[in-house]
This record gives sequence, C-alpha cells and structure tokens, in this order.
Amino acid sequence: MTYSDRARAQDEKVVLKEKEAKQGLELREMRYVLAIGTAGAVIALAIVGYILL
Repeated sequence: MTYSDRARAQDEKVVLKEKEAKQGLELREMRYVLAIGTAGAVIALAIVGYILL
C-alpha cells in the first residue's frame, strides 16, 4: 500500500449503523455484577473505616 492509497483510504467516509459500531456485548448481567461489586466495595470500606476509626 503506497502513501497515496493510504491517504485516499483515510479520506473515505465510513458510516456504520449503531449495531455495527458497537464493540462489546451488552448484557444485563454485567449491570448487576457492577452494582453488586460497587456496593460490596462501599460496604467493605465502611467496615474498615469503622474499625480503624
């Protein structure tokens, strides 16, 4: 690939639909894991803070 080929390729407009542009999976379970993990971290820090203070 020559420089002019790369320059031409960069100038082309690429339009993707929303489904095509997504790069990861969207699972409802991930939200629950995130919520439970965050809540667990907050509770753990509260317990440690209560014990140390």
